[in-house]
Amino acid sequence: GRQWGYKPTLDKLTLEHMTQDCSFLKNQLLRLKSLLELEETDSPADVSEQAEDNTTVSQMEVLIKEVQVLREELWSRDKTIAQLTLQCQQLQQHQREHMSYQGRQVKCQCHHQRAPASLRPSDRPTDKWMQQYDKATQTYWRPP
Repeated sequence: GRQWGYKPTLDKLTLEHMTQDCSFLKNQLLRLKSLLELEETDSPADVSEQAEDNTTVSQMEVLIKEVQVLREELWSRDKTIAQLTLQCQQLQQHQREHMSYQGRQVKCQCHHQRAPASLRPSDRPTDKWMQQYDKATQTYWRPP
């Protein structure tokens, strides 16, 4: 049975935990109450403002993506311009070198000896074709 005069006691730590739980529950209920009050007072104007905000956010996202695409295009064009500028400079340098070589009279420095018969060109059509082919594939000689 039950004893008369028995009082259950709670230790201090258990009481603190119960107090924290009650405070947390109270705060949650107050938040819920305020949300319900806001929902009841929302007018159609408030709803349209939220829709406008969503539209503004989506427009901003579209604009940000467009800016990214434009930046990539700009970077690509800058790269192309740099490549073309380099090619133009190289071509101009090559033309300057070519013009300076045309102004000089270049003498052949090879030995003028008669080649053996096996290396001499003949009148056969294939040999003439090979001579022309060889000349077409040779690089220009430049003086040192």
